Amino acid sequence: MTTSITRPAGAGGDAGSIIDACEAEFPEARDDCSLFVRRVCARLGVDMAGNADAIVSAVRGGWRLLPDGAAAKAAADAGALVLAGLKGCEQVQPSVHGHVVIVVSGPLARRRYPTAYWGKLDGEGARARTINWAWQQIDRDQVTYGARLLPRSRPAAPGERLEALSPSEGEARGLHR
Repeated sequence: MTTSITRPAGAGGDAGSIIDACEAEFPEARDDCSLFVRRVCARLGVDMAGNADAIVSAVRGGWRLLPDGAAAKAAADAGALVLAGLKGCEQVQPSVHGHVVIVVSGPLARRRYPTAYWGKLDGEGARARTINWAWQQIDRDQVTYGARLLPRSRPAAPGERLEALSPSEGEARGLHR
């Protein structure tokens, strides 16, 4: 059964493009979180490789780190690509598998858990759900959030105003490292 997801009010431009990419990739990658993130990133023109642990390392090593879910929501609402993740060895019950999600524009649950899409290894991921459902309660407040601007090589959506940001302008907006 296919369920239609409606973009939140104001989720146009890059924020809407990220939701569209998540919707497009979810049917084929809903059973593997890292595959889902890699496919969405590729669709958006962002290089990403590896399993969930490698993706978390990449975010920590080169993306703009965000302090919490509220900041992640704000960045997603502004059109940044936002990933959240936790390595398997960092979970309270360590696992060989970490977990990663794509934060999108949408509601914030309990003032701290942003809306996201994710795949789930050997299971069913989630579409447009808040991340308090993506991790166990004992782990969900330990995730890393990172954001980056989308590359501007993709075509503009109808009515979208493209704004080229220099690295210093992106830094001022908190989206470049």
